[in-house]
Amino acid sequence: MPIELDISSTINSRFDILIVGDNGVGKSTLLHKYITGEFCEFLPTEECVRVKPVGSNTVKMSSDATKTDTISILDSSASLSSYLTDHEFLIRNARTILFTYCIDSIASFEALEYTINCIKSMLPETVPCALAALKMDLLDSQQVSYEDGLALSKRCNALAFHEVSSKIDATVGRVFVELELAAIEIKKQNSIPVLVPSLDSASKDIPSHDSKDGVSLPSSISRGSPSPTNELVVDEKPKPIRDHIPQKSNEPEKPTRHRSLWAFFCCST
Repeated sequence: MPIELDISSTINSRFDILIVGDNGVGKSTLLHKYITGEFCEFLPTEECVRVKPVGSNTVKMSSDATKTDTISILDSSASLSSYLTDHEFLIRNARTILFTYCIDSIASFEALEYTINCIKSMLPETVPCALAALKMDLLDSQQVSYEDGLALSKRCNALAFHEVSSKIDATVGRVFVELELAAIEIKKQNSIPVLVPSLDSASKDIPSHDSKDGVSLPSSISRGSPSPTNELVVDEKPKPIRDHIPQKSNEPEKPTRHRSLWAFFCCST
């Protein structure tokens, strides 16, 4: 049975994964599906940290990970703008961040991109992150393309980019795998102090980091460490629901029958 902790526990304590996204993109549904395995479209707003045990039978763990690791995940109802003000402590105390948007809302995508840029400039060091495109069952009303999502994941130096539907997909655990591995590695190092809302007090004892493309990770955690190729992790092959996305053809457009008849008429006259 997953453990729930009050959100107040995050004020001065670190937790593993913070899910960031605009209101209504499907964050709570995603987390509920991951924790319980059940899809529930309408969920009450809950301000709590969900703690889930993970092990070799849950995710593909690193060889030295134990079978008793737990992952604490927070899905806050805070708006994107409040992460930069009143809820800044959530960003500072998160070991990793899952950025989310829904494919049927370009507004949620643009707001998330702005928030990511603000977070990068706000923190003395950035944290490992991943990007997830939610509500992939709404392809008929898609406003954000796969290519746009992939490009954003590269710009923010994400460990992974996944497309997922909490409604259709049997499991959604793959969205969290890379962040779970990164969080476990960070906890194992036990070298990053608790960060508090004050930039001055938080930045004094922060260990040196390796920086890549404007995003820094602990020196012993390289970008994309869960991947042996050290590249952005994406789904190994397109999911079935991706097959319904219209593909643009490189072939020149063929004239329609109406156009051919019009040309014939003009030549005849």
